[in-house]
Amino acid sequence: MYCTTELRIYLQNVCKNYALVDTFLESQKNSYDIFFVQEPPWNFIQHTPSTSSLEGDKVVGAPIHPDWTQVVRLPRDSESPPWVMAFIHTCLSRLRFALRRDVIDHRDILLLFFFDRNECHFLINMYSDDHHSAVKFMLDQVIDIPNLLYMGGDFNIRDAEWDPLVTSHPAAGQALMDLADSFGLVRSLLVLPVPTHYSDSEGHANSVIDLIFIDMNIAQVSHHIELDLRWPSEHAPLIVNLPITPENTRICRKVLKRNSEEESAFLSSVIASLGRLNFSGLSSTAGLDLLSSNISKVFADAWDAYARNITVTACSKKWWNSECRTVLERYRLTGDRSDWHLFRSATRSAKRSFFDNRIAEIVSTNKRPWDLMSWVKQHKLPAVEAIRYQGSPCNTLPDLWNALHLSYNAAANRPVQLSALDDVPCLAPRLW
Repeated sequence: MYCTTELRIYLQNVCKNYALVDTFLESQKNSYDIFFVQEPPWNFIQHTPSTSSLEGDKVVGAPIHPDWTQVVRLPRDSESPPWVMAFIHTCLSRLRFALRRDVIDHRDILLLFFFDRNECHFLINMYSDDHHSAVKFMLDQVIDIPNLLYMGGDFNIRDAEWDPLVTSHPAAGQALMDLADSFGLVRSLLVLPVPTHYSDSEGHANSVIDLIFIDMNIAQVSHHIELDLRWPSEHAPLIVNLPITPENTRICRKVLKRNSEEESAFLSSVIASLGRLNFSGLSSTAGLDLLSSNISKVFADAWDAYARNITVTACSKKWWNSECRTVLERYRLTGDRSDWHLFRSATRSAKRSFFDNRIAEIVSTNKRPWDLMSWVKQHKLPAVEAIRYQGSPCNTLPDLWNALHLSYNAAANRPVQLSALDDVPCLAPRLW
């Protein structure tokens, strides 16, 4: 199982260089977790068979790689190609990264979020052109993004605050600082201050226009620049390790195993504690509230006393029980072959008991035999973008059902013009 305490972020304006991105995805797949790209390549790749064209439909896009998930705002028919893109390493799939186009829908801004203990945390990848369109858009929209951990990109703004070769403080620089401050972000400092943009044109000095802003709670985190990895791009890559806790990639929870001794003790404790409660003060609101609090405390105390902390990993098995754990610990202590055979026997017995009970439950209780076949279970949609209906995102099951129902029953309860059938000749009825 992959476990990390930080997100290794690599940020670079690649100047639409397809080979640079393709090379990075393969050569750095074990070094970084997130690759934020500005000015990504968006090239013609091949033709696909088409029902309307002999040549076929054009397939355009950026490089893909089996170890990386590409996240991009696909352009509409009349729009220009995207100016920002992200590649998320597949080892972070447990964090459920997704694109929040329903919050920010802009060609030059990519808003990503991931889940941490049922809370959303956000990351922004931004490209701001010479007219500072993206920064102005964010300020004009007055968008509230809680738990924003990171905002980075090519901002095309030179300011004395971060560029030592500049002595002025333009309005665009102040606008960017105001934007970062509104999100509770501070500018991440460079370990070794060097330019981020290197110009090949005479009369144009090197500059600092690629920046990273991070949450003020981790303001001590700095980033560095790898000049050796600039390759053919004019922009040097910015690298930062964004700290997160191990719990972000590991799911820890308290559980009570079904039909276990702990479950029996939990039920006995709850029954005994409920029997000692005073139910005589139910005639008043205060008495009812007090009783409700006491009942809640009974369950909470029993749960804390008998529930066991577990860490859910990719190797977790539902059939694993305390006997398997005890025998495995004994084998690890002794290394004896007979203890290994006892461990194998214990796992086989646990599997047999678990699956026999599971089959009996499905057959006799819920009577859904298709639950035994994994290929007909509910399929999880890829977490890339929320389904939209009539301009609004469908983030709940009722919203999704409403969109499905209204899409396929749009003609329900509408008047029907039967005169269209008058021209159809009547045929003689036939017997079945």
